[in-house]
Amino acid sequence: MVMVRKHLNKKIVVCGLMALGVCTLAGGAYATWLMIPPPLPQTPQQALRTIGTGRYERMPDYRKAEYLDQARRLLDEVPPEQRRELFQQARTDENVRQALGRVRQHERVQRALTFANANPDERVQLLDDAIDRMEERRARMRANRPDASRRDRSGSEGREDRRSRGRERFLARFEHGNPQINSLIGEYHRAMRQRRQERKSR
Repeated sequence: MVMVRKHLNKKIVVCGLMALGVCTLAGGAYATWLMIPPPLPQTPQQALRTIGTGRYERMPDYRKAEYLDQARRLLDEVPPEQRRELFQQARTDENVRQALGRVRQHERVQRALTFANANPDERVQLLDDAIDRMEERRARMRANRPDASRRDRSGSEGREDRRSRGRERFLARFEHGNPQINSLIGEYHRAMRQRRQERKSR
């Protein structure tokens, strides 16, 4: 009986050591995987799933910038219907919403930096191109919506609520961001408003 008990205890110890070894190997493999930078995304969905994860956060800043640039290009290329699905998902998925916010913020920063480094003539062209793109985007959105006469007041109020929440998130990022970058973004938006007024008065 004593021998049997010793044999069982030995088996338990061996099994415990084996389980500990497997866990250690698995933990080491996961830690190694976390240290490997993710490749550039091939789809918008892949980009939005990766942004904000441990692998993404461990990348150096220049690699994050490359990743966000690629994510922005992919998002610009998706068809309108797929883009609407992504934004619809962002309303219910906090991770997707935050990833989209980071892509948009990166885009704002890059526009502001490009504008700040441009000469006066180039600045006017940059502003005109940005305004034209926004107007084209709004025209497509209006064309894809139901007839205005069929839209009820609650739908209009819902859109206004979403715009309000979007402005609040933008202001929160603006308040807590890099002061120098925020100053450049503010200068860009002021120039944009001024250029809009100039175009209207022509």
